[in-house]
Amino acid sequence: MKNMKKYFSFCLAISIILTLFGCGSSQPKEPVTLYICRTYWNGFEPDVIPTRKYTAIENIQVRETYALGEVYGEEFSIKIKRVNTDRIVIKTSMVMSTMGENGGFNLMSDETQFTVTNGKELKIVTPSTDGGTIFIFSFEPFEPIDSSQTAKTSDETIPDSNVMLYVCQTYWTGWLPEHIPTRVYKTIPNIQVGKTYVPGQIYDEDFTIKIKAISDNTIEIETNRVMSTVGENGGINLYSDETQFTVTKGKELELVTPTMDGGDIFIFSFDPIEPVASSSAEQ
Repeated sequence: MKNMKKYFSFCLAISIILTLFGCGSSQPKEPVTLYICRTYWNGFEPDVIPTRKYTAIENIQVRETYALGEVYGEEFSIKIKRVNTDRIVIKTSMVMSTMGENGGFNLMSDETQFTVTNGKELKIVTPSTDGGTIFIFSFEPFEPIDSSQTAKTSDETIPDSNVMLYVCQTYWTGWLPEHIPTRVYKTIPNIQVGKTYVPGQIYDEDFTIKIKAISDNTIEIETNRVMSTVGENGGINLYSDETQFTVTKGKELELVTPTMDGGDIFIFSFDPIEPVASSSAEQ
């Protein structure tokens, strides 16, 4: 009996220690979004204003790994070690260095674990000379730079604080093949990562898109309902389960409800969409 009591006392003590030191569940009750800005520095071109790419990872999960693109030809990723409403602890897939307020960093760094604190940006950089890749992490959305002030640009992606997304809503019907569908045009100005917009309605319900990432050449969106891309020959996937799509500069993205006999179509573009007869415009 004494041994049994000692055993239960030991288990209780271990439970208390785990709770006090946070070794239990470290997933917050409320979803946490991690905002990320990728940029760079270049010592050979000090007059170039670095380009930036913005991404938002919603409802981040402990022990999950998220890929953030390539760095020096290798996939760069972060693993979430701990999350709460005050801080996020991450582990990077390669050695990085924290960057000070004056831009200084440690070329001899061996760091791979970093903490993002609520109310303060975490800036890390590849510990390399002459130039490197920078990642900035934050609990809050970033204010995009005004690319109109950029004197020179590089080959990397550029977010534009004045990015406009042009949308055309139309439809198709198999019952009236000779009928010319009406079109409604809308312009969504100054789109921002993490924000949700309503391009129109489908079956009397709001059809929404959430901006997941913006660059100079692409806009990544997430729809609130399953849609299918429309092929060049007009073909669609009736079994589509897609909700994430990419609008590419110079090419229209055409989405349709995966329904038979007819459906709603939304066309997205970086550039204004040329109206056709019997259409209406909405700003």
